[in-house]
Amino acid sequence: MMPIDTAISPLAFPLETLPQFSEALISLAQAYGVETHFVDVYGQRQAATPTALVQVLHALGVPTQNGCPMACQEALAQHLAAQWQQVLPPYCLVRQGEEAHHTLRLQLPSTSPPLRWQIKLETGDVAAEGTVDPHTLSMVGHTTRPQPQEALSAWAWPLASQLPTLPFGYHTLALFAAGEAPEALATAPFVYTPRTCYLPPALQNPTHSLWGLAVQLYSLCTPTTWGMGDLGTVHSLLQWAAQAGAGLIALNPLHQLLAHQPQQCSPYSPSSRRYTNPLYLEVEALWGFNHPEFQVWWQTPATQSQWQAARAGEQVNYPAVAALKQAAFERLFALFETQAPQTLHAAFTTFCQTEGEPLAHTATYDAFCEHFAAQGPEASWGWPVWPSAYHSPNSPESKALAAQLAPRQRYFQYLQWAAHQQLEALQTQSTQAQLPVGLYMDLAVGTQLGSAEVWGNPSLYSHHASLGCPPDAFNALGQNWGLPPTLPQAWATEGYASFLALLRCTMRYAGALRIDHAVALFRAFWIPQGLDARDGAYVGYPHEVLLGLLALESHRNHCMVVGEDLGTVPEWMRETLLNWQVFSYRLVMHEKEGSHRYKTPKAYPIHALVSIGTHDLPSLQAYWQGKDITLRHELNLLPTPEHHHTEWADRPLLRQALLDALIHHGLMPEGYSHDQADYPAEAPLPEALVVALHRFMAQTPCQLKVVGLEDALGLAWQINLPGTVDQHPNWRQRLPIPLQEALASPLLAGIGQAVKA
Repeated sequence: MMPIDTAISPLAFPLETLPQFSEALISLAQAYGVETHFVDVYGQRQAATPTALVQVLHALGVPTQNGCPMACQEALAQHLAAQWQQVLPPYCLVRQGEEAHHTLRLQLPSTSPPLRWQIKLETGDVAAEGTVDPHTLSMVGHTTRPQPQEALSAWAWPLASQLPTLPFGYHTLALFAAGEAPEALATAPFVYTPRTCYLPPALQNPTHSLWGLAVQLYSLCTPTTWGMGDLGTVHSLLQWAAQAGAGLIALNPLHQLLAHQPQQCSPYSPSSRRYTNPLYLEVEALWGFNHPEFQVWWQTPATQSQWQAARAGEQVNYPAVAALKQAAFERLFALFETQAPQTLHAAFTTFCQTEGEPLAHTATYDAFCEHFAAQGPEASWGWPVWPSAYHSPNSPESKALAAQLAPRQRYFQYLQWAAHQQLEALQTQSTQAQLPVGLYMDLAVGTQLGSAEVWGNPSLYSHHASLGCPPDAFNALGQNWGLPPTLPQAWATEGYASFLALLRCTMRYAGALRIDHAVALFRAFWIPQGLDARDGAYVGYPHEVLLGLLALESHRNHCMVVGEDLGTVPEWMRETLLNWQVFSYRLVMHEKEGSHRYKTPKAYPIHALVSIGTHDLPSLQAYWQGKDITLRHELNLLPTPEHHHTEWADRPLLRQALLDALIHHGLMPEGYSHDQADYPAEAPLPEALVVALHRFMAQTPCQLKVVGLEDALGLAWQINLPGTVDQHPNWRQRLPIPLQEALASPLLAGIGQAVKA
């Protein structure tokens, strides 16, 4: 991927010009939700530097002239004046059960007469109307507007407590001048949301729990896969889940990645989170696979040799898989266009019409990527390296090229329709098998700069910063994910339409949705262009609105929500998520009391997903053998050599703590030593102890218990090593045995019995 700073305009001042703290700078930062300090994962207070504050404000579009106090004062005055221009809040959200305590901030001229108000449902029906006299309300603010000079007042309006019971949904509040004036003085979305996120019937009794299997879909191999796991593989997983008494199958993100960049395979760095990576399509399930014309190509020795080559090796060869599958897709699409039944063409047309502009835009972007990639590798990344005339989809040049590439746009729409069909079939299979949850999908926290999402809506994102996280227990150097952050104000201006679209597109196939880096609902760590992960600052987001929208969409889609709340997360944020019934994400390997003692099962929350580890951490076997320490040391991911020695000396104490947890809870298998020193560091953890640790996990009250397939197969590896791109085979490792053999593993069977007992 091309560095971000080659694709955007530079800062207006050199980095070596360090600004100084001033009261004006701090006030301006706070007004825009930029945190001037935070408490890190170790409980230490960390202050943002003046440089970080200035550059984060710059990334937010706020001029400071390098932190000049007068410029900061002027920017703050303009910001506050703009806030007083709003008669109603930009977004009114009322949570079920909190109507009596909810007030709207009403800002009007101090001499304003009574006004009429109206609530119109999303159906178009008027649900309620009445009048409000501002002077009967409690005044909560006052200012004077200079031009034209006018006194303004702010009142607290308890409208929600005066309304009849509304249906949950997206309604509209309008204010009118007294009389029959048809034009509204102000309107605002008025959202009424459930008190909590959806919970499936199987979990509504807090003593009930479900277990499931977490897989990296690309890593799976069956006799029919084309070099990586696909949606047909998920069919086999759901069959297994129904037979094994599991309630869910957890998948890595299936988001669409950059066209013609198959080697850029991180599912957490997508091009579009609304649509699906076509490489996950099951080719055999596409119409035309059994057509004689296609079979002629498929059965040729050259194609079969290419198929075998794509399946070979210990790692997924994404370029080989992409070349093979794209050749198949081209032929199948050509057959579809000329010979498919009219019913299929009608279904395809309906899908394209229903998806509308977002699908057309994404398909156009894929066609553009293909077009520019043909001109050379330097133009294959995405829009930031294309000629500037094509940086916007709305330019005359882009529209002309889109018309020229219309057939290719239709081809890419066809691939998304095929993915939609296959995902819907899996959802139907889950329902018919009576799986309580079924598919547990994953929503990435962001999208990369050269993506369809940013190209189509560039004003929604900051192009001068990246998302990441400060140093923590997972990565001592911090992390820069290279993902442009969403601008909070731009999100509010569009009525959170992009956020809602992401939820709907992912939830429609899922019984559960994992929100990656759920702390981003509250705040995001912005790393300004040119600085490293230790020099960022947190920017706040309207979590009450985002959680309310999440709850509403959760109910509408019958999809429960899990919030990945690892890393630097204040406890009040976890409590807020739980209050909304967003399940916490708890890892046994990191739930400790002190340095060398694991929490007891009863210390875990009920509304939580518990697992031994996750994709960003070493597998249980790799952790036990200390392979993660060696790997990070070899790749210079530890701050100092002392960190390597400290971690290596500390690991035996942590190994013993795991054994002590089993001993304390009566879970140590008979005949096994209670002393970690009796287990060679380079030898695998015995399978009986692996099962025992999962039995420990099962004793927690957490309602979701998820087993990583890597742990159930005893693999000593790490799926993704944060802080690396090519130094480690991230998102590439293939299971060493076929899926059916893996699902028949005695260790998996033993773990399954342990976690559902």
